[in-house]
Amino acid sequence: GIWNLEFGIWFLEFGFWNLVFGIWNLEFAIDKVSFTKNSRFMGFLNKMKSAFSKETTEETQIDTNFTEVIINSIENVPFGISDTNVMYANESELAGFHYFKTIVVGSFRIKTNKGAQLSIKGDGFELKLHSDMVEIESEPSNIANSYVTHIDFEIEAEDLPKLTKANIQSLELIAKKESVKFSTIEIRYDEEE
Repeated sequence: GIWNLEFGIWFLEFGFWNLVFGIWNLEFAIDKVSFTKNSRFMGFLNKMKSAFSKETTEETQIDTNFTEVIINSIENVPFGISDTNVMYANESELAGFHYFKTIVVGSFRIKTNKGAQLSIKGDGFELKLHSDMVEIESEPSNIANSYVTHIDFEIEAEDLPKLTKANIQSLELIAKKESVKFSTIEIRYDEEE
């Protein structure tokens, strides 16, 4: 009786591992075919993959193919890059108020009524900017498996000169429970003859 019980538990564990790896393989297939993903299901899969992953660091490598497709698909010069996102940014002024306008293209997807924050660390300074709107929602992009998120951040006029790629070491976008770390990127385009 005890052997049957132990064998049954082992069989259940083996079945669970088959279920976990079967789901992981299903996720891999879904990623390659670009179906619409169920966010709860994908969140469960990501937690399962991270629990059984051999990676010990939290940082992921930049998916150069994915980010390259984004950069090549958009005519503007990118400001920052993360593992699977590209940030485009510029400054603007409206009625005496200054804004750091950002567009994030990539895997970052958010829908919130609580706004967003952008932490900027640079040479001898740290800024924490807040979005001017609290309602933010990502939209599907014409690039496969990516979204577009427009967020404008309020900034003081005296802080505007700090917003150069040369001065900034890192940017962190925080919205809801999502956080994306960017580093600035310099892209040089060869002049065509």
